[in-house]
Amino acid sequence: MQATSNHFLLVTFLLVNYTNSFISSAPIENNPTQNKNIVSAKLTQKLDCNAQHAFSIYSDLSNHPKWCPSLKSVTYDKTDPTVSNWVLSVLKVKHTWEAKTTETNPDIESPSMRWKSISGVENTGHVVFFDNDLKNNCCKMTLSVKIRVPRLVAKVMPEDFVAKRLLTGSLVEFNRVASAASKK
Repeated sequence: MQATSNHFLLVTFLLVNYTNSFISSAPIENNPTQNKNIVSAKLTQKLDCNAQHAFSIYSDLSNHPKWCPSLKSVTYDKTDPTVSNWVLSVLKVKHTWEAKTTETNPDIESPSMRWKSISGVENTGHVVFFDNDLKNNCCKMTLSVKIRVPRLVAKVMPEDFVAKRLLTGSLVEFNRVASAASKK
């Protein structure tokens, strides 16, 4: 357990202190020479509400701090509603970045959205919601993220760090928030 805690603290420290600007200007998706620095995670979570409802809650990015305790705020850029400003606090250190929503598909059978960061920690992501149990008003969400981290962080970070430490708890909490909102 101590080694896992030390990994978490080291990775958190390095992410907050050494990623104030992009590590590389090449896009995450198209840079095979730096794949050693990319940490990927893909998770699926069952939700106790339908896909359209879950998407409407998730796609309003200002809601994200409700289920992700490290996020202090997410606000929209006043001049471009596809750009959002994120504030994360880890170990009492604030870190900010901007992200651009690159694709939003709310009115399809499986609503989805994609994003990429445009400053700060370089990351991309995709989320899709699938109605899988209409009788019980349930769906599944699949969240995929890629984060470019400093080479040292990539070497010491456990392979499942992003999935287990950063995302799983947030998805469980998202289910609670979305489910409670669907019952109002």
